[in-house]
Amino acid sequence: MFPTLRRYSHVLLSLMMSLGFILGSKVEAEPLQNKGIVQENDHVTAGSIAKITVGSFHACLVSQGAAYCWGDNRFGQVGDGTLANRNARVLVQGLDNGVIDISAGAYHTCAVVNGAARCWGLNNFGQLGDGTTLSRSLPITVTGLESGVYAINAGHEHTCALVQGFGIQCWGRNDAGQLGDGTAGNIRTAPVNVVGLGSGLTQIEAGWSFTCALSTEGAVKCWGINQFGQLGTGNRVWSNIPVAVLGLDKAVTDISAGSWHGCAALIDGMVKCWGLNDHGQLGDGTTIDRSIPTNVKGLGGIANVVSAGEKHTCAVIHEQTKCWGWNNFGQIGDGGKFDDRVSAADVALKGNSFVDVSTGERSTCAIMATNEVTCWGANQAGQVGDGTTELRSKPVYTLAPTKVFVFVLVPEVCIPIQQKC
Repeated sequence: MFPTLRRYSHVLLSLMMSLGFILGSKVEAEPLQNKGIVQENDHVTAGSIAKITVGSFHACLVSQGAAYCWGDNRFGQVGDGTLANRNARVLVQGLDNGVIDISAGAYHTCAVVNGAARCWGLNNFGQLGDGTTLSRSLPITVTGLESGVYAINAGHEHTCALVQGFGIQCWGRNDAGQLGDGTAGNIRTAPVNVVGLGSGLTQIEAGWSFTCALSTEGAVKCWGINQFGQLGTGNRVWSNIPVAVLGLDKAVTDISAGSWHGCAALIDGMVKCWGLNDHGQLGDGTTIDRSIPTNVKGLGGIANVVSAGEKHTCAVIHEQTKCWGWNNFGQIGDGGKFDDRVSAADVALKGNSFVDVSTGERSTCAIMATNEVTCWGANQAGQVGDGTTELRSKPVYTLAPTKVFVFVLVPEVCIPIQQKC
């Protein structure tokens, strides 16, 4: 779910292409029949796709500095000012330029826009960071993070960002100490500093109720819940401050935090995973939970990118994608039987080069070297983005952006979810 310099050098290109501040309109969530919709029924090949991210049942990407989302929109997480599900890409309102990073959490989404952190969607635990618990169908600026943000990652019900001069700041749910500020059992509706990390951080990853960070030296630390060994410390002791993952004190190039497991790609091309393994999501050939990192089997090459979803994992290997773990909805993408894969399996799309991959709860999306986007797996909310709600056990191309014209403007939108409007 988020960037190293090698993995996201294309993000820097998008940054250089995207200058100036965004003036986002406030849009009321109203019935779909009040919108004019134009959809191009082919997939996108033009432009530079800089980032792909998959949440529980929605997905988003950054293309030429603009943010697009699709899929489940019950809580406004698509960010188009409505609560209507979208089975093809729509532009996030007000984010048509300046976006350098985006991350889809469970039911909320966050982005870095001209150095500011902006979030939208479900906010029942303060995961939008605007000082409230009001859910939003449009992007809102995170309190105190109007500038200096260079990466962001949305977890299940909390969010973290890399902030110049502050290291890592987190906000939202903190029942297991996943915010890393030395406390637990409370919520934070505005960012707090993660303690004990120091400087020189390149990546932040937020999972279900735990968080991990990668340093410039290639060392990994995690904090939060440790029920299944997802902190990688060799035990199951929870921690509300960062602790070192055993054996990963150097040479790590990419990390990912899934729902209850973590994974890392190493400079030698190996991938190691740890935590819950009930569906083989650790890829070690077993279904045994691991509290220390274990090698993934069957990769057959050097891994550049790794992404841990709810209970499945994928990696880009020599420009091909392999996945393993839970496959009840075809999220492995090999087109075979809906059985779990306890070691790496090839995604059924040959002759194409993969650049990036992102795993969600029951679906997966990838960026191709041709700047096309493919997705597969569960599709009940349109999260595959192919204009249907049909399950896909093999990759299909997502459709071009859907343009939504909204005619009614109001000061703010309030979504009545566990809140008074």
